[in-house]
Amino acid sequence: MAGIGFKKSLFGFNKNDVLNYINDMVQQNTIKIKNLNQENNELSLRNNELTQKIEELECLLNSYKEKEDQIEKLANGIGALYVLAKNNAQSILENAKAGKEITVTEIQKNLSLLEQSQNNLQNIKTSVNNITDNFNSEVEQISLDLDSAKEQINQKIKTSDNSELFLNNPVFGPFVKPDKNE
Repeated sequence: MAGIGFKKSLFGFNKNDVLNYINDMVQQNTIKIKNLNQENNELSLRNNELTQKIEELECLLNSYKEKEDQIEKLANGIGALYVLAKNNAQSILENAKAGKEITVTEIQKNLSLLEQSQNNLQNIKTSVNNITDNFNSEVEQISLDLDSAKEQINQKIKTSDNSELFLNNPVFGPFVKPDKNE
C-alpha cells in the first residue's frame, strides 16, 4: 500500500488517500462489470440468434425429410413401373414368334420406359445427394458458430472471475462501500 502513495498521518495512512484509492477501484470495477454485462447481453443475443437458426434448420430438415418420403414413394412407383415394363418385355419376347414387327415396336416402347425410369432414378439420387450435402454444410457451420460463442463466454467468465478475486482480496478485505459520513 505504501507504494501507492498514501500520505502518512498520526495513526497510519491518510484516511482521504485510502478512501480515494478505494473509490477509484470501485469505479474501475464498476466499469468492468458494466462492460462484462454488456458483452454478456451481446453473447446472449448471439446465442438466441443461433438458437433461432437451429430451429429454422430443423424446419428445413423436416421439409427435406418430407421431400425424401415423397422421393421414396416416387422411387417405389418407378420401381413398380420398372418391374411392369420388364414383365411386359418378357411377355412380348414370348409372343415374338407370332408377330415380329408388332413385337419389335412394343419392345422399343418398353425400353424407352426403362430408360426414362433409369434417368428418373438417377435424377432422384442426385437430388437426394445435393440436399444431404447442403444440410451437412449448414449443420457444420452452426456447430462452428456455437463453439465460437462457447469460447467467448468462457473467456468472459474467466475475466469476470478475476474481478471477483480482486474484490475479495484479503489485503482489502471484502468489498464494502465507504460510509459517506466518515
